[in-house]
Amino acid sequence: MPPKGNETSKGPPAFTFSPTKPRETEITVQKPPTIPPKQKDAPSKVSETEARAAATNSQTTNERSHSKAERLILGILQQLQAIYDDANKTRTQTINIKKATFEEIGNGIQQAYEHLKQPCAANRTPSTTENTILDTLTQIQNSVANLETKYNDIEAKIDNTPKTYAEIIKSTSLKESKIEQRTQRRKQQEALRQERQKYGVTLSLKDTEKPDSILAMPAKDIAERCQQAINRLHVNSSDSPHIIGVSKLAKSFRLQFETEEEATIVYRLNQTKDDIWNAAFEGLKVHVPMYGIVVHGIPVADLDSTMMDHAKVIKQLEAENSMKTDTITKITPLRRRKKHSDSVTKLHHSIIIYMNDSHAANRCITNGFHVDYIHYAAERFTPQYQIMQCFNCCDYGHRASSCKRESRCGKCSEKHNTRECKSTTTTAHCFQCKGSHEAWHPQCPARIAEKERLEELMGNTSCLFN
Repeated sequence: MPPKGNETSKGPPAFTFSPTKPRETEITVQKPPTIPPKQKDAPSKVSETEARAAATNSQTTNERSHSKAERLILGILQQLQAIYDDANKTRTQTINIKKATFEEIGNGIQQAYEHLKQPCAANRTPSTTENTILDTLTQIQNSVANLETKYNDIEAKIDNTPKTYAEIIKSTSLKESKIEQRTQRRKQQEALRQERQKYGVTLSLKDTEKPDSILAMPAKDIAERCQQAINRLHVNSSDSPHIIGVSKLAKSFRLQFETEEEATIVYRLNQTKDDIWNAAFEGLKVHVPMYGIVVHGIPVADLDSTMMDHAKVIKQLEAENSMKTDTITKITPLRRRKKHSDSVTKLHHSIIIYMNDSHAANRCITNGFHVDYIHYAAERFTPQYQIMQCFNCCDYGHRASSCKRESRCGKCSEKHNTRECKSTTTTAHCFQCKGSHEAWHPQCPARIAEKERLEELMGNTSCLFN
């Protein structure tokens, strides 16, 4: 029989011996006892009430998880529906979704997926419906991940999608505000320029020997020389008009005075004495403005481009139109670039006739202009109301020859000249409106605003010269 030991011990005895074997007086070495594997505790008996409560709690947890997942999925569907509705309003074929929206949708699907996995983690087999939902969410999650990886390509394609003028205007309210501010500022600058001209007198360097060297002189030296020439005609130099500044222009410069009356006096000094400005610089003269008129439909056979420079032709036109001698200063074609091929013969063209007398120009606009005694209608030539864009800074209102701003590329809008652009991107970027086109594109909102501004100025301008 087994030896007596602690009855409360649950483990097996360390060793046993057989009672049938006779006890001998010798020492025997026994093997160490083998420890049996740990047995699982017997499941405790749970009362029926506790089992029912556990099942109820599990069901409540499942319902809460399902409810949270449903709310998340419903929110995602509403968000996608809103994006789809916005796309239908603009009738666009490509939907533009921000990266932050992608991440929000992906996080929502991930949370819904985790909530639906919680019931499956319990000690029960998931139902067929839950497996279907989990598989669907997994597919959606993978699709969102693929969309996030291709987000940059999608954004580039959206930028390249051509837009109509109406879509550009509707989707760029901020751009419209900036363009409108720039247009209003240009209107104010134009008004100030016209007002500033009343206080200045422009002197031409066309007949001087070295106009570039004169323009290279300091403005103070130019003003002192011109002031000395003005003082020669006045007994008391304190009574003579006083020059307060000099503006250098192309082949000319403008003297600025304190009042409009002083500018008028200096302008009329040329009528008193022709060589008044020779004391300052040899060949310097007051710039006489030219008044141009446009005459359309002139037969090329009667007056072509080779005949416009002939003094005999000009004198004949002055006699036919009852003008004084030397009233017509020059005649040029309206379009200097040939738009037709050499094979196409042009029978009629438009010409510009420049005069130094505003009254003679107004008479031609009112009564018409005659070439070989044929009557033609004439109109005022207004080049200042045509779009003028600088190809150095890409702004409007001046030319590159007189631009003093830093260069701006018309393709990529970076700070370099357009001819020096080395950008490899196919998408252009407008410096004016920040759109995906060149700075000179005809549908650029900034260009359209400038055109409307000039048309408004032209509508408020008289058809006759002042």
